[in-house]
Amino acid sequence: MKKFYHLVAVNHHPEGYSVLLDAKPIRTPQGQFMFCPNETLANAVMQEWIAQVDTIKPETMPLTQLVTTYLDKVKGQRDILQSEVMKYLDTDLLCYRAGD
Repeated sequence: MKKFYHLVAVNHHPEGYSVLLDAKPIRTPQGQFMFCPNETLANAVMQEWIAQVDTIKPETMPLTQLVTTYLDKVKGQRDILQSEVMKYLDTDLLCYRAGD
């Protein structure tokens, strides 16, 4: 995708910190506003967006991907996801020593 913005900034909101592209907040793939829980994470996400040159390469923005995945797929469903993972705790947990 061609880069469509010039300025990147962080803004504080009651819900957290948002990253702004040309004064507009980033949205997740499902259309929610992307908010980070703290300023440190928001600044790191901002740096990912600043690093984009001519085209936006999502594979070079892992923190942005983590935040949007959390907001779209995890937030509000933590109890359900935790319950699903706990079903496999007794059967699929494997610990062993690995060599170098």
